Amino acid sequence: VPYKLSTITVAGEVLNPITTTLDLSKSYEDYIIFAGGFNEFADKSQIYVIKANGEAVPLDKNLFGKQIYPEPGDTIVVPRNLSKIDTIPLVSIATKIVSDIAFSAASINAIRN
Repeated sequence: VPYKLSTITVAGEVLNPITTTLDLSKSYEDYIIFAGGFNEFADKSQIYVIKANGEAVPLDKNLFGKQIYPEPGDTIVVPRNLSKIDTIPLVSIATKIVSDIAFSAASINAIRN
């Protein structure tokens, strides 16, 4: 027997990602606030909603300005703003990858000889 969803999920770059009971009197923005609001890495211009049927809808760029309302089973996704990534962790990861490749190449060279 299929059951009817009665929850809405807020995921991504919010302070406290949640799944909560749907309240039709609340907007998508209310649910983001309920999840603690945006964290410092949130890309507020790229928020989208994954509807229960799998359709992804941008929250601020709706077709012809059509207002969309929360429905059961929706997931609000707040993506990460990639321009706010620190360079030190990025350099650290890149250095590890280059080191692993160099170590692998040296190992293959030693096995051949």
